[in-house]
Amino acid sequence: NVPCENCAKAKAQQKVVHRVITHVKSNVLGKRMFLDLSSIKRPVDKKIKINKKRFWCMCVEESVGFKVSTFHASKTDMIRPMAEYFLKEREEKRALRYLRMVNAGENCKLIELVSTSDYDLNIKPEYTARKTPQQNAPVKVGFKTTYARAKADFNAANVPITIKYLIF
Repeated sequence: NVPCENCAKAKAQQKVVHRVITHVKSNVLGKRMFLDLSSIKRPVDKKIKINKKRFWCMCVEESVGFKVSTFHASKTDMIRPMAEYFLKEREEKRALRYLRMVNAGENCKLIELVSTSDYDLNIKPEYTARKTPQQNAPVKVGFKTTYARAKADFNAANVPITIKYLIF
C-alpha cells in the first residue's frame, strides 16, 4: 500500500511526536479530555496574507478520540467557546471530569470560568509541564495528523500558497 505523492510530501516535513501514555486510559465517555493551543506559523514570505484566526485550539476526548477544533485571533479567545462546549457536553450527559492541559494563563482562566456559579462544571485540571508532548500526547498527535491531512489535501488540489494561509 503506497501512499500518494502529496501525502508523502506532507509527512516529510512533520516533527516527530512520540505517543507515550502516562496514566491509565479511561473507557468512560467524557471523563477526561486533553486540551492544547497551537499557533499557525507565519509564512517566510511576508507578502502572503494570513488568516487572522491563527491560534488553533484542539480538545480530544480520551475514550473515543473525538476531536474538536476551533480557531481564534488570540489565545484568550478560546476560553468562552470551550466553556460553552463543556457545558453542552454536561447537558448531553457526558460531563467532563478531568481536563489535561499545560499550566498556561489562558488555561487557568478557563478553569476559573468553568468553576464560577454560571457554569459550575466541577472540572478537575491536570496540568502538564511545558514542552512535554508525551504528557498531552492525544492532542499533540491530533494537531500533527490533522495538519498533515490538510496539507496533503491542499497539495493534491494544487491550492496556491497565497490561498492556503487564508483558508487554514
